[in-house]
Amino acid sequence: MDLRSRLEYFHKEHDEILRFLNDWESALKMAASDRDDERRKGLAELRRFENELLSIEEHCHAEERTVDSPFEIYLDDVSLARLAQEHELLRQLSTDFLRELRFATVMRTTEVVGLGNALLEQLRRHIAHEALLLRQIEEGRAAEEKLLLRYTDSAG
Repeated sequence: MDLRSRLEYFHKEHDEILRFLNDWESALKMAASDRDDERRKGLAELRRFENELLSIEEHCHAEERTVDSPFEIYLDDVSLARLAQEHELLRQLSTDFLRELRFATVMRTTEVVGLGNALLEQLRRHIAHEALLLRQIEEGRAAEEKLLLRYTDSAG
């Protein structure tokens, strides 16, 4: 897959994750409700979203292990290490959240909602950080292409 396609793919995945996070935030608010019926609905929704959370973990893993990842190609070691740390934090928060979700009941939602909100916040911050990095990669690649075009035009 060429770089442009890979960047578009990451942007598309980030947009899908952000849409999911809006739905997930609504479920967290229901799970935090004062009303039992709302908390029950919220917990059911959160449990229904478990596969999406696992998909987000896979997305993070793919960013790190994909040979043609724009991050792997264009970022320095410090930036890559920061991304890896963020991904590890997200995996840990997700694991903690899913573990707590197994034990959450209508009468006991405080912990799962707190962990869910922490994960939600971290995911949004992480996606914003990655969007910035992708934009920098795009701008750097565009500058490279412009220089290459200028050089090939002057050589011809």
